[in-house]
Amino acid sequence: MTSALASTSELNRDPDAVPGGRPTALYLGRNLRMGGAERVWVSYVNHARRVRPVGVLLDARGALLAEVDDRVPVYDLSATDPVVGPDRRRTGQAPGAPSIEKWKIFREARRLARIVRETKAEVVSSFLMRSHMVAALARDLWCRDVKLVFNVHSMMIQSAPLLYQHAGSRAIMKGFLRYGFPRAERVVAVAEGVADELRGHVPELGERLSVVHNPVDLETIRAAASEGGALPAFDGPVIVAAGRLVWLKGVDVLLDALARFTPERRPRLVLVGDGEEAPILERQVRRLDLADHVHFVGQTTNPWAHMSQATVLVLASRTEAFPSVIGEAMALGVPVVATKCAPGIEDYLCHGECGVLVPPEDPAALAEALERVLGDAVLRKRLAERGRDRVEDFRIERAIDRYEDLLLDVVRG
Repeated sequence: MTSALASTSELNRDPDAVPGGRPTALYLGRNLRMGGAERVWVSYVNHARRVRPVGVLLDARGALLAEVDDRVPVYDLSATDPVVGPDRRRTGQAPGAPSIEKWKIFREARRLARIVRETKAEVVSSFLMRSHMVAALARDLWCRDVKLVFNVHSMMIQSAPLLYQHAGSRAIMKGFLRYGFPRAERVVAVAEGVADELRGHVPELGERLSVVHNPVDLETIRAAASEGGALPAFDGPVIVAAGRLVWLKGVDVLLDALARFTPERRPRLVLVGDGEEAPILERQVRRLDLADHVHFVGQTTNPWAHMSQATVLVLASRTEAFPSVIGEAMALGVPVVATKCAPGIEDYLCHGECGVLVPPEDPAALAEALERVLGDAVLRKRLAERGRDRVEDFRIERAIDRYEDLLLDVVRG
């Protein structure tokens, strides 16, 4: 377990916390590489109070695997021996190469069904689309009594053309959304905007559609921010962007915005994260002659140490749902500039009261907003204070209570 997580509250394993004892809940995820949904998965299993958590991953890889509490059993559906022991948690590596066999999803579903039976799980809480498909197939073929809860962490229709390059993949996703989602006992959206999109495309969900915002572990984030990861001693203001370096995050737009500053007034930009676009972005930095102003940190399990040193945090995304990085910046007292690419961001920032909103895909507007915030200490202080107040609404304790109320309601069904 990392030192950052060592400060989290002790897990409540009191069987008397729930009348009749705590039901077993399987939390099914794709992997534990860096990502918002993956961090939420870790938060739910580590802070479980009224359910008995069991972690299941389609592929047990990723740096966040080391942050899962040792008392939570974790299974790997990609391995012949599915139990993930302490050594693999430390390395975050699953044995063998990823399988590309045609019927892989059926194998995953069969193994999931076996784990459901072995653990006597009453509910499977799945994260991200492939996990939903595996859970639904396992229930339909092998364990019909288990209940299903799908967690939606993206604007699925809005992001489909961006996430799924092939028309066939988009058709499968939309088909499962239309016909598979109504078969779940509950669908949980991370923002009202996400829920509204689902209502428009899957009206059959009705009252089975709920909203639970992503939890923000304020104490852990603030404690971790003081642990190492110091940035170089830059002169002047520092912009931080934290997240995967993929096209959806709009880092290329941010670089174009940075290039609009005159060299003598140009702030430093720190990019925290890694991804497939990293080589492309590095070439863009050289092309725009920004090498002296852009610092690539790479992937880290403690992005908050870098975020805490920012003058402003920027989110230049092309699509989002309810990005946790906004709440993390608020917890650290860092003002936020973000694109209005989804209703969830406007909700998070109280429609501009708690942060500055700009249109997506607009480097000029982004540069203007950054210059305004960086040049106005009074504005930065006001945004930081309002952000600290706003993030209290998303404290992890409240989110866990809300989510486990939902799971218990499904189990008692």
